[in-house]
Amino acid sequence: MRKITGLSLLLFFLTTIPFVSAQELPVVASDDFSGGMESWTATDGKAWKISEREGNPVLENLGGSKYDPPYRSPKNIILLDEVVVSDFVLTARVQTTRESYGHRDMCLFFGYRDPAHFYYIHLGQKTDPHANQIFLVKEAPRVAISEKTTEGTPWTDGEWHDVKIVRKVADGLIEVYFDDMENPTHVAHDKSFTWGQVGLGTFDDKGLWDDFELRGTLVSPPPSVQADPKQLRFEKWTPDFQVPDPVALSFDPQGRAYVTQTMRRKANDLDIRPNSDWIPDDLGFRSTDDKIAFYREQFTPENSETNAKRVRDYNGDGLHDLEDLTALTERVHLIADTDGDGLADTISTYAEDLDHLIGGVAGGVLFHEGDVYVSPVPEMVRFRDTDGDDRADEKKVLAAGFGVHIAYAGHDMHGLLLL
Repeated sequence: MRKITGLSLLLFFLTTIPFVSAQELPVVASDDFSGGMESWTATDGKAWKISEREGNPVLENLGGSKYDPPYRSPKNIILLDEVVVSDFVLTARVQTTRESYGHRDMCLFFGYRDPAHFYYIHLGQKTDPHANQIFLVKEAPRVAISEKTTEGTPWTDGEWHDVKIVRKVADGLIEVYFDDMENPTHVAHDKSFTWGQVGLGTFDDKGLWDDFELRGTLVSPPPSVQADPKQLRFEKWTPDFQVPDPVALSFDPQGRAYVTQTMRRKANDLDIRPNSDWIPDDLGFRSTDDKIAFYREQFTPENSETNAKRVRDYNGDGLHDLEDLTALTERVHLIADTDGDGLADTISTYAEDLDHLIGGVAGGVLFHEGDVYVSPVPEMVRFRDTDGDDRADEKKVLAAGFGVHIAYAGHDMHGLLLL
């Protein structure tokens, strides 16, 4: 029997009352899915439906969700509408319909604020850093926060299992139970989110849900605030310094900016327009190796006087040759607000060593899962800071061969996009 009644009347502001037992917490929502899914919202509605199993309506996740989360996290989520809780006890019955494999899973979600802020429990068949753990998603790919877990969740094909989550926000407690409702299989403590929605789903598998019940303390979340455009004002994020010759930028989850600086544009990265006599040669290039070979033929010490119009003597040796084409490097600067006042106060060089003979402008930069990717032709480069000193100490060329022809002032590789 479906019971989701008077929710809007029950919502009230979060108080500081202590956690009480599951039996004392009031039932704020329950659902046996006999009335459909109208009180639930899915990340991809086409991946969910009400099915019947032995004459009983159940909520079915069909898999194949098209939802693309902003950070590495589950793709199949269906959230209970309107109900926001702090302390709670959630129980349900669940059955996986996926064939057996290591990461076969079903998930429960809680403390859900938005797609970048929530917790979930991944009930995976085998445990590893990315499976069968309690996870936190906080403006970054999911991170396991489990203090206790098991070797794996013992799924049984074609059978229902009982699950329970207990949440106590005062001390950050999270407990997860599977079949045995007395002894938790997973335990964590975290206070990142003290209220939020709850939901059901799976990372990327499929399964069934039934007999959902939520007991808890209802809260009204702070209202979202939409700024009045007339009240917006411009404020320079780096008030005490200029960022030299910026081209591209990317932010990490801590709000730090990685900004590329070009030094090679029109200096070492030559422009075809003032070198139009090279157009016949340039049109004949079929690879970056052709381009490199051509430069080696042209920029010899013997041709120094002729090449004075093409490149300056950057290394000061009195010659205009190959050495001058590698004299300057593109850079990646790390800009940060270290005192939390909303304004950046430090700038440092995160990476350089971008001085390839035919190297171009660092027209793209992307921070992703701890690494920084930069794209000056002819290479796509990954930088990594392995010792935590905010300066890259590892460089790896992931792909090469870009920028076969001499460009127009750096118009070759531009922004990077994660697909």
